[in-house]
Amino acid sequence: VLAGADHMPKTYEMVAQQGAVMENSFVASPLCCPSRSTILSGRFVHNHRAYNNSFIGGCSGTHWQNVVEKEALPVHLQSAGYKTFFAGKYLNQYGKRQSGGTSHVPPGWDTWNGLVGNSKYYNYTLSVDGISEVHGNDPDKDYLTKIIWERAKEFLETVTGGVTQKNEKNFVESPHKNENVVPPPFFIMMSTPSAHAPFDAEPQYMDNYADLKAKRTASFNIANDETKHWLL
Repeated sequence: VLAGADHMPKTYEMVAQQGAVMENSFVASPLCCPSRSTILSGRFVHNHRAYNNSFIGGCSGTHWQNVVEKEALPVHLQSAGYKTFFAGKYLNQYGKRQSGGTSHVPPGWDTWNGLVGNSKYYNYTLSVDGISEVHGNDPDKDYLTKIIWERAKEFLETVTGGVTQKNEKNFVESPHKNENVVPPPFFIMMSTPSAHAPFDAEPQYMDNYADLKAKRTASFNIANDETKHWLL
């Protein structure tokens, strides 16, 4: 959302100020699956061949799985010794029958929590290391952003030698927590559905920013007529 980060000071402080801000960035395609495929592969659309969000358009299609996916970012990171973690939306057609179902785990990921299909926060299925995990509509147990945050935190604690698991009464510490063990490098990719619809906020944040409106620029809400492509 344009200027959305203006109202997220904690995100800016904890993410942007600790890393890098791309002030002049571009995308190879305004469509979801082609852009995600570019991020994962480092290739332009005409090279990774995911032209749109459909299977026949190359989204998680045959060429992607047989060629590009095998040479994607996590494969190189894993071969360099990184522990890798993915959770959330992968590609729009991922996990569907024609794309290999939930048993297909893309190469290079040590821990995999891939959303089946397109953006959802409730009533979805995850592929958890190749096993289907069905979720309902309980905000505490199923809200996707919360689920993938919890699992990323568990992975981070495990790989860095912190807390590894939780039972009913307490946390169990890693055997390496108090030792001089250098943890391996790691890579976490958390892929939330936002800023896609549906715009389902977690209940506790539902009323935040209720008095704000999207920024009105010269191009805001211009009618889609024959002079403009629908993507624009």
